[in-house]
Amino acid sequence: MTLITNQQQYSISSHDFIWSQLQGTPFPSSPRFDLVLAYVSITLEHQHAIINLVGLKLVGSAFALLRPQVETAFRGLWVNLIATDEQVTAIAKDGKEPFPKFRDMASELDTRYGLDGWCSSIAAQWGALNGFTHSGLEQLGHRFRDDGNIFPTYPDEMIASLLQLSATISIGLLPAIYRNMGLQDKASALEQWLDDYVKPKPDVVPTPALS
Repeated sequence: MTLITNQQQYSISSHDFIWSQLQGTPFPSSPRFDLVLAYVSITLEHQHAIINLVGLKLVGSAFALLRPQVETAFRGLWVNLIATDEQVTAIAKDGKEPFPKFRDMASELDTRYGLDGWCSSIAAQWGALNGFTHSGLEQLGHRFRDDGNIFPTYPDEMIASLLQLSATISIGLLPAIYRNMGLQDKASALEQWLDDYVKPKPDVVPTPALS
């Protein structure tokens, strides 16, 4: 199994397992929880799109979606536990964005959720995420072959890291949200799925670098 294929399977399997948990579940409804679940849905849709774009060899477009996926997941976590009721209303009713700056949000999430720097390790790659989304050097440097012809030239290691991080973002989003909704069984099941999947695959790590 190639490096890319291994990470494609990881992302597909995680996406499918999460959706199997979400489908038909009577989630508690409130302005906060409804907003959080909307963020979850968008996060998973971006993950699914990244999987498909890589499969279609539209790798630049897949990379461009990673920042929106990360940002959506972080916003979901922030609304889940940190946002005030007034901020929830401002987001859901008025389209406001009362979020901290991204690195500050990451640090706050690490502290409030006890994540041991996981969010901050992703935020440390913020410059690269922006470059991929806004056609920076991260994209421009991979548009030509050595012979000068236009052709995407993303190394397999980069593509594998994209797939891995995208899947890890979705998996990392859900347990804390489940627990805040009183769904401890789903949180434990997702954590057990990840533990079972990763044990025989030591190349699946929490936060791969993008370069």
